[in-house]
Parts: sequence; C-alpha cells; structure tokens
Amino acid sequence: MLEVATLVVSALAPITQVVCERLASFLLHREIKLDDNEKDMLKSLMETMTRIQSLTEKIDGWQIYRKEGRSWLRDLKSAAYDTSDLLEELPSHVCKNSFSGKIKSTVEKVRKGPTYRETLERIVRKLDEISKQINNQPENNGDHHKANRRSQTSSFTGESLVPCREDVKRDIVEWLLSGDSSKGNVSVISLVGMVGLGKTTLSQHIYNDENLEHHFTSKAWVSVGKDFNLDRHIKSILHSTEFCPSSQREMTATSTVSTGVSDNGSQKEVAATKFSVDATMDTQALLLKLREVMKNQKFFLVLDDVLNIEPEDWKPLIASLKEGTSETKILVTTQSQKVATMITDGNSTILLKALPDDACWSLFQEAFANGRTCPQIGSTLRKKVETKCAGLPLVAKVLGRFLNSKITEEEDWTDILNSELWDLLEDNNEIFRALWESYLALSTQVKLCFTYGSIIPKGSAFDKDKLVHLWMAEGFILPQGERRIENIGNGYFNDLFSRSFFQNTNNGAYGMHDLIHEFAHWLFLTECLRIEDSDSSDRLVVDSGVRHLSILCKSTSPKVLEEVSFCERIRTILLQCGGHHNNIHRIPYSLGTEFRKLRVLDLSGAQIEELPQSIGSAKQLRHIDLSNTPIKKLCKTISRLPRLHRLKLKNCGNITYLPSMKKLSSLRHLHLDEKLQICSMPEGISQLTSLETLSHFFVGTGVGQKIEGMKNMMNLRGSLCILKLEKFSSVQEATEAALDKKQYLEELTLKWNPQQSSNPNLDVVDVLKSLEPHENLRKLHISGYGGNGLPQWLGESSFSKLVNVSLCSFNNCTVLPPLGQLPSLESLSINKMRNVEKVDNGFCRIQHPGTGFPSLTTLRFVDMCNFETWNGVQEGDFPKLQKLIITNCARLLELPKLVWLEFAEINNSGLLESWRDQRMNRP
Repeated sequence: MLEVATLVVSALAPITQVVCERLASFLLHREIKLDDNEKDMLKSLMETMTRIQSLTEKIDGWQIYRKEGRSWLRDLKSAAYDTSDLLEELPSHVCKNSFSGKIKSTVEKVRKGPTYRETLERIVRKLDEISKQINNQPENNGDHHKANRRSQTSSFTGESLVPCREDVKRDIVEWLLSGDSSKGNVSVISLVGMVGLGKTTLSQHIYNDENLEHHFTSKAWVSVGKDFNLDRHIKSILHSTEFCPSSQREMTATSTVSTGVSDNGSQKEVAATKFSVDATMDTQALLLKLREVMKNQKFFLVLDDVLNIEPEDWKPLIASLKEGTSETKILVTTQSQKVATMITDGNSTILLKALPDDACWSLFQEAFANGRTCPQIGSTLRKKVETKCAGLPLVAKVLGRFLNSKITEEEDWTDILNSELWDLLEDNNEIFRALWESYLALSTQVKLCFTYGSIIPKGSAFDKDKLVHLWMAEGFILPQGERRIENIGNGYFNDLFSRSFFQNTNNGAYGMHDLIHEFAHWLFLTECLRIEDSDSSDRLVVDSGVRHLSILCKSTSPKVLEEVSFCERIRTILLQCGGHHNNIHRIPYSLGTEFRKLRVLDLSGAQIEELPQSIGSAKQLRHIDLSNTPIKKLCKTISRLPRLHRLKLKNCGNITYLPSMKKLSSLRHLHLDEKLQICSMPEGISQLTSLETLSHFFVGTGVGQKIEGMKNMMNLRGSLCILKLEKFSSVQEATEAALDKKQYLEELTLKWNPQQSSNPNLDVVDVLKSLEPHENLRKLHISGYGGNGLPQWLGESSFSKLVNVSLCSFNNCTVLPPLGQLPSLESLSINKMRNVEKVDNGFCRIQHPGTGFPSLTTLRFVDMCNFETWNGVQEGDFPKLQKLIITNCARLLELPKLVWLEFAEINNSGLLESWRDQRMNRP
C-alpha cells in the first residue's frame, strides 16, 4: 500500500507552498506594521504547517485508507485553504515600493475586525490537534508498506498479446531488424501512451521475439520509473545484459543462466551476465565499464516506463552505447511526449492508441474466467464494461479479475459498474500504482493544477486558455521572476499534455481520459463538488468545506445555487450548460455576500439576464465569464472588484451598456465581440494600462472612449478588432492609438461601417496611414475602408511575419496594394472591391526584381463585379500557389499562367468556368 506520508505531502504540498510563500512575503514586508502578537501568530502558523508535513513522513502506510487518515488529509487541506483566504484580506502584494493610505486603512480595518485574530487562533489550534493525533500513531516498524511506487517491470510476461497490437509489434520488430551496419550508430524508437495502454506488455513480446534472438548479440531490459538515475541504470544495464544465441563472444563474464518465455509460451534459455561492478564506482568509471562491455556487441536495449530524463543523463549513456560494432537499437516506453521528443528528436515515435471495445471485452472475459465461465450478459451490461475499460487493456484485466473475485450473480453487475474505479477497486491495485507514480513525477504546482482539472465534467472538452486562466484565478500558478503568469501556466498545461494527462479531442480542444479524470477527482477529495446527475436538490449532500462547485446544467435543479449558499468557503462556481435552456435563470441576490471567498464565477451559457448588485461584495473575484447569456446589463458594482483580472462577454448580444471600469486596476483580459450593442467603450477604459487582451474596441466620441485611450496599453497581445472607425474626429486621434508600438499583437482587424459616413473634413487615407501596425503582425483584416488611395505601409516587405491578409469593401480603390512583396504571406482574400477593373504587375511588386507572392498558397477573389483583366504575372511568381477561388467575378474572362496551381474553384465568373473544367480535367 501507499505511504500516507507520500499521499498527504503530495496532496498538500502545492497548497502549503503557496501559503508559506505568502506568509514569508507578508512577514518580510517592511511597509506593513504588525504587532508582536500578530507576528508570533503568523510565525507559529508557518512552523505548524511545516511540522505537519514533517510528521506525515513518519506515518504507517495503511493509515491513509483508514477513516482518520482521510479525515486528517481533508482537515489539513481545509486549514491551508483557510490560511490562504485569510492572507488575501491583507493585500501586501499590491504595493512593492510604497504603501498608500488607502491600503493601510484596509489592513487596519481587517486587523481590527472581530474575526482576524480568532481565525488565526482557530487555524493554529486545528493544526496542533491534527499534529498530536498523527504523532500519537505507532511508528513504522520498517517491515511493511514501505513501497510507494509501482513494482519494477521485467522482460518476462505470462500475458498474451492482444491481436490488434500485432501490427504495431511487427512494425517495431522490422525497424529493429533494419538499419545500416556502420559502427557507432545508435537508433532510438519511442512507444508513447498513457497509463494502462499496454506499452510494457507489447515491449515484452518484442523483447522476446525469436527473430531478435538471431539478430542481436546481446540485449538488456531496464525498468526505469519515476527518476532516471544514470549511475543506477548503467548498473542495471550491466547486470541485466543477456547474450543471444547469435553471440560469438566467449562468455567469460557469464555466471548465471536465466529462463525466459518465448512468444509461443515455450521455455528458452539465454545467458545472462553479472559483470563485476564496484559499489564505489563513480559515473565516469561506470560509463567506461559500459563502453568496454559494448565493444563488438550488436546491442538491443529496452528502457521501460521512462517518466523523466534529462539531456545530461541521456547523452553520456548514448555515447557509451556507440561502442558497438554495428547499430545499437533502443526501445523506450514512456507516457511523456516530451521525453520521446528529447530522445528521438521528434522522429521514430509511435503513439499507442486505445483498444477498440471488442478487444477490451475479450481481455475482460479472459481475465474474468480464470478457471470459471464468464456469464452471458446482455448488450447493456457489456456496454457498461466496455465504457469502464475505455480502451485500456490494464483496466480490462484488473476489472475482470476484480469481478471474478467479488461477483457471483450477474444481477449485481449494474450497481458495481456504475461506481467509479476508486470506489470499486482495492487501493493496492495495478491501475492506482501506475497512475500514482505518474502523478508523483509531476512538479508540486502542476499536481494541484491537474487535480483541479477534475472540476470539468467527465467526457467534456475544454479550452486550454480557459483552464490556464482558472488556475491563475485560483492562485495555483507561482510567479517566476518577470515571466508572464500566463506563460508559466501554459508550461504547466504543456507538461500535463506531454505526459498524457490531457489529450487532444477531435475538434481541437482538450479532454481527460475517463480513468485519468476519475483519478484526479479522487485526489481532489471533498474540495470539489460536482453536480452532474442530480435532478433534485433533495438528494444533494454537500460538505460545508467544499471549495469548488461544478454544475452540469442539463441535469441539475435551477435552484442549486440557492441551496448550496451555506458553503461560504466556495472559491469556484463553474457552470457547464452545453446549450441546455432548462438551466439556471436567476442568480441569488445575495450571491456576493454569501460567497465572499469566490474567485471564479463562470455562468457562461446560463439563461440569466442580470447579475445581483451584491457581486461587488465578492472582493476576491478574479474571473467572470458571462459569455453566451441573455444578460442585458452589467451592474455598476462590478467596478468594485479590485482583483478582477478577466471579464468575458462573448456572444452577449443584449448588452447595450458597460459600466465604468476605471477602478478595475487589475483587469488584464477583456473579451468582447461585435454582437454587443454598445455604442462605445466604457468610461475609464484608457486607465486599464495593464490590459493584455482587448479583443474588440468600439470607437466612441466621449471623453475616455476614443481610440487614443489605447495609447498606454503597450502589453496588448493576441487579436484586436477596432470597430466604428468612421467616428474618428482627427488623424491625430488615430496616431495616438500607437498601434505601431504594440509589438505583441498578432492579429489586427480594422472596420469602418460603410453605412455611416465619416467626418467629411477627415482624409481617410491619412487615418489608415496612422493606423500602421507593428511589423510583428501575423494577420491583417481591413473592411469598409472608403479611401481612394492606399498608404505605403500596406504591402511593404518589412512586414515579414504576415501570413494572412483579407481586404473587403474598399469601395473607392481602383488598384490593389503590392501584397506580392510580403515574403511570408500564405493566404490572401480580396472581396467586394467594386471599382477594381484590372490587376497588373503592381499587385506582385513595385519596380523591384524578385518573386511575387513567394509563399502564397491560397488566393481568393470574391464579389469583384468590375474585375475583367489580370496580367503582369511574370515567370517565377506564385511558385507555391495551390488553391485559387474566384466567385462572382462575371467580367473576368481569362487568367494569367499559374504554373503551380493545383486546384481552382470558379463560380459565376463568366467564361472562366469552362477554363476551370478544361484545366482541372487535363490528363
């Protein structure tokens, strides 16, 4: 069984690390004056938390599976959360060099409150109580329950290979048998997949394949696990090296003979070495020994279950293995795509897929049988078994063996199969041990981010950006110097994805395998309440200490928020409405006063029309998402949220007004879209100088609503769409937007409303000239432009990163800009330019030699009613053009010679349609 120390420390470490760092920062902050009693209380709290972690390392392994063990873990986490919440009320982090009188008054107000000292004392008393309980437990006698990791694997297997894995085995064996015979060549192939996919079983069958016995002179199997220790694994290679029958070497070092099992189950004999290795040998001596052993050997090595490995360990190992006389082959099994990429340079990687349902069913039957007959069951129960297995052979085998030992009647299967695996299986099972070791390989903070992912309902897809921002709001991402917190969070996410904890879905989003999701939820204990299948709140049992609330709207009472209002410690309210209209229509008026610890409020998709005024009392709120709701307005009290850093209002077409935002000093991400019915940006938008995301800007005419308010938003990044440009009052206003200084913007959209006239005294050409973006831009879209000329920057080769350009409704332009000079442009769309009659050489270049459109692959001309001539294309232009789309260009009768064109879609464009038919049907 797993040691409670490992489980408690692993579960608590991410939370306590954040709390301890905040405590240390608070104690060291010179501007905050604490009396001696308060300092002693905070120091005592830090010491007690440290002592708890130390004490847990002494606890016997079986304790965590006793009631009190789970209770301790729950209470320890609760105390850590309470401490974090308390510290949030003392905002030492908002001021680095000075301490304003306003903040001082806030600290004094909290300090003098009736609960401040009482709360600290209560937390310390609770931790002391838990400490005493743990300390009174008997010491571990060292004789049992020491192992907290899965058992070591070996090259021997008694399990048959699943038929649908035969193709993968054949491909790998063929690769192992191929290759040149030059000395010093080491080739590596990686077998990558999540826990339970059968990587080890497949590798065992490959290792014992008879064809390899006659191809390699020696081979070795090493079970790696959580930590790759170079010294230890060199010793493992030396101790486990076997000489195959093809070896011509005198086996003077051979002292034992080990018995293996061939693919057909027959016994075979291989000579195994036990090379002399001195326990005092350092890394250099071990590497030299390995080189000596590798001389004149054609070597095959399996490194099984590699969770982590660093280049400084891998490179010297490979260097020593190059001593073979011919190609050395290495097969690595890993859950981590990062590991696979590092050791194979991204090549020779096989991603092992989940098994089909019928293969899992066969494995389940085989494991269930074990001397007895598997009962005949209906399709419904079989489907439950297959769903529970979810394509993982390990789950199929463990589940089959479990049901064999526990079930005698088929009628009991339904209840059991409806349970989660961790409620169903014994704690000491293969699945748990495998997942547990993978979890331990994660860094401290990534563990917490992983378990938080279980707040998303099983089987649901999620967006990477959204999950990272939820982690940020919860305070799970620790700062690293000057790095953007979003970049650190993206690193956490990529780490989890690399290790197969997260997976791609078909629509480009991400998801968690059901098994991984259940494991994460088990680790989250009572912190998270997921309401997924409750039609009535009468059946709802809620722990008062729950911190995170996840609601699946399609099966939940619309009154659920009212009925969990007693859970005052809730930090997260996350709705998963999925387009269901019978969901939450009204938010309790007292939401902000009841949930004062609230950090995340995601009501996206709910049928709400307003937020309660009390929302202004939820001072800890960092993240609000009201996307896809019929909300009509935002209450003014939303401007009282000093820590709000993300506000998302996508697809909120009923909103006609946004309140003042001048006090939202922490706001960094403001997501809007064109469906909002607002006339201009909210008051105070120019004061949000920390904004990094401003998806849409509606130009207004009032004070603080003009585009010049963007002047100091130097950190804007991602995409920006500027609408209602016809409201410009001067060219100077456009210049002061300073778009050319916004180096992090990747996509820019400029929109004039062609139905509304611009200032007649304003030269629109000069306006567009003043809106020149930074040269780092990658995508540019302009529509509704009414000028009869074009600024010089549009088409300049200095925009070397532009890959996508679309121009629409340039109603007064007669020529196209020289976009052929853009060296990286891949996609170009020209739409509704009704005064363009001909396209000539100026489209590709301006009096400069060179290739026009050197990178363009897709070109579109749409709704060009007067477009009738296209010439000026020289030899060498459009060298990569693959797709040409021409629609509603009735006057265009002929195309220039486009040698490399592979596909043309021509519709309603005069005689060109016959050209298309001839061109595309040519032999």
